[in-house]
Amino acid sequence: RKLANKAGIPLYNFYTLLEENINKNPRQMAYALMLNKAKILLETSPLDITEIADECGFESPNFLISGFFHQFHITPKAYRKELGIEEV
Repeated sequence: RKLANKAGIPLYNFYTLLEENINKNPRQMAYALMLNKAKILLETSPLDITEIADECGFESPNFLISGFFHQFHITPKAYRKELGIEEV
């Protein structure tokens, strides 16, 4: 909403412009950013899945796990194991 206001265009038009030009609406973009932040935290922090889900704005760890699997085709736990990071 803030970006639409700064651009001086109605919110609906702003959504349409984004979707037409980058094939994602703002909600999809925010969700992708949440998943990427979770991926970085899985790689770099000792936080457990519940803490990462909370830190990234997911409603529950299950939403993080299912979204992560859908996006990256691996569970967060398996991803950490693949990286050689011990589960906390």
